[in-house]
Amino acid sequence: MTGSDKIKVGCSASTMRAALRKYYIYDKGIKSDIDVTKTYYGMNGTKEIVVAKKENATKLVYNVTVRKLIDGPSVSGITVVKQGTKAKITAKTSDLVQASSKPV
Repeated sequence: MTGSDKIKVGCSASTMRAALRKYYIYDKGIKSDIDVTKTYYGMNGTKEIVVAKKENATKLVYNVTVRKLIDGPSVSGITVVKQGTKAKITAKTSDLVQASSKPV
């Protein structure tokens, strides 16, 4: 299991990328840089929708994309634990996670 340093809750996508990047670059099965996007979601009645402002958000999602296909398993889960005004993120690997297709 590999952990990151503490990460501020609601941080920017670039801050999240910096915190997670070391894991993806140096993990022997991945060795790839990543891109991270940040999306706010809110509610419109009973339907969840993307919203532009964090003030209207009920949920925040970071999407991590590996820049190359990997030959082995990715992570089976990422845990975010709030620690005061920051959070600690831990990535857990598993042999049960489906691997990407091999590059052509």
